[in-house]
Amino acid sequence: MSFARLREALGTSHFKVAAQFLLLFAVTGSLVLGLVYWRTSVYLLREVDVSLKDNVDRWSQLSVENLQREIGRRTQRDPTRRYPAVLLGSAGTRLAGGIEIDERTVPGYDRAFDLTLVYADDRTRPLRAFARVLPSGHVLIVTQDIHELREFSERLRAVIAIGLLLFVLVGLAGAMAFGLSAHRRLESMRRALAGIVDGDLSARLPASRSQDDLARIATMVNHMLDDIERLMGEVKGVTDGIAHDLRTPLTRMLASLERARTQAPAREELLDVVDKAIVDGRALMQMFTGLLRIAEIEDVVRRDNFEDVDLRSLCADVVDYYEPLAQDRGIALVLEADSSAPTLSGDANLLFDAVANLVDNALKFTPAGGRVVVALSASGTTHGTGSEAGSAAGPLLSVRDTGPGIAPEERELVFSRFYRGEKSRHQPGHGLGLSLVAAIARLHRLELTIGDASPGCVIGLRPTP
Repeated sequence: MSFARLREALGTSHFKVAAQFLLLFAVTGSLVLGLVYWRTSVYLLREVDVSLKDNVDRWSQLSVENLQREIGRRTQRDPTRRYPAVLLGSAGTRLAGGIEIDERTVPGYDRAFDLTLVYADDRTRPLRAFARVLPSGHVLIVTQDIHELREFSERLRAVIAIGLLLFVLVGLAGAMAFGLSAHRRLESMRRALAGIVDGDLSARLPASRSQDDLARIATMVNHMLDDIERLMGEVKGVTDGIAHDLRTPLTRMLASLERARTQAPAREELLDVVDKAIVDGRALMQMFTGLLRIAEIEDVVRRDNFEDVDLRSLCADVVDYYEPLAQDRGIALVLEADSSAPTLSGDANLLFDAVANLVDNALKFTPAGGRVVVALSASGTTHGTGSEAGSAAGPLLSVRDTGPGIAPEERELVFSRFYRGEKSRHQPGHGLGLSLVAAIARLHRLELTIGDASPGCVIGLRPTP
């Protein structure tokens, strides 16, 4: 691993956060372990002090002669001098006991204190002592060797220090591992972003299954890139569509005008040429109006004017509007709505346009004697048999017809601007109707689905899950 890579890993937010928590835990652990050490040492020393005081209290009740005998027996039973005791006379002379203690080294009476026992070979031993002046004027000093207690305290300190050191080392290793892992993910994202900046809009950020902050950001960016790629494709499609759809009417218009100018026809013929040019001009205006309408709908600012829309009433208005046209074509136009038909937050005019375009499209492709059904259900299920029409919770609006249907390979393409399938090329229009519906659906965060109605097609609108 190179130094530059390690330095970049140490600069990641993952490492910094892990290091901060490591510092916090290290400080907290030091305080807790220090408190444990202090309480343990104090407790053990206090137990020694209590034992020494109990001995002094018990021996203080004895006479001088009995006290001397008791100290003598203890000295015999304790050759290693772990619990030495001394009785000093009023003049400071030692009357009993196996060690020499100068009364001047006693800092005070009736309280515990530390002493150091010096052997003949200059070895030393720490003692804990308790001294008392007896009523007879003698001084009783009872001690206990605390070498093992001191050694235990030193080992406990060493264990605590080693434990903290291991904790810090393991924590740093873990923090570096987190930093390196984050660096690898960020580096892969950087490479993907570099490719996107260079023009590869098909590239996507790597997203893991961990659903952490980086994964969520990568998912959001990928969704944004999906929209950008879709919009760029639509722009290209719009450009190609405009070029294709404008060429024929413009060529026809220019040819007619050029012929009228060069051949100088009669007034009636000239008027006919002008009428045809006006028709072609209006068709072009309708095309551009549709494109501008879609661009306006895709402006998310329109969500600020959303309000609750009664879908049942809206669908009834659409059916009433198209009922005369359906009757003229010999098509049954029916509204099927649950009594508990839901409301939807949105723009009533745009939702009307969306349903109207779906009904108009269904009427175009349904033969005489056929049937078009506008269905509204709070159960969230369509009447089609296709998987795309599936079932999802929430309100669902669908338009079903008995026409030729839409081939599965064309179900995504029909929402593109200017796209016209083989079955629709003989029908009037510019291929913008379903594009308008798709734009309205995106604005209202609705899912637009296409399925089989067996026979015919069913197109549904429902809130995205």
